Amino acid sequence: SSSSSSSSSSSTSTVDASTADASALSKQKMINRNENSNVQKQISNVIGSKLGTSLASLINTQTMCASSTFYCPLDESLVKCVLVPSESPELIFDVLTKEGGLGKFNRRKVGTWRVENVKGFFECLSKACNLSITFTL
Repeated sequence: SSSSSSSSSSSTSTVDASTADASALSKQKMINRNENSNVQKQISNVIGSKLGTSLASLINTQTMCASSTFYCPLDESLVKCVLVPSESPELIFDVLTKEGGLGKFNRRKVGTWRVENVKGFFECLSKACNLSITFTL
């Protein structure tokens, strides 16, 4: 009986150790340590496409009204957003400053993520869910 209890405690500690290793690895992968703008652009575009595809399954463009308008109060600005169902969707993204920043404070990064990638994200989202999207300050 003592050999079975030592065997079960050994397997329990192995499971605990592998769970801790997996948890640490998972947390490490979630942190964006890559400041490479090309990689960030690719990631932003893929996420926009995947999210747009998922949203498309929830949106019935046949019964959706002609357009939907709403305002997004953000820390640095108030953004007007207009959504219009479209077979040839387009993005009008009039929120970046001339210097390439976002909003009235001209931020170019949020943490290590470059705000220039916001436009690509919404272009891919717009195409994937067949919605023309207009953002204006």
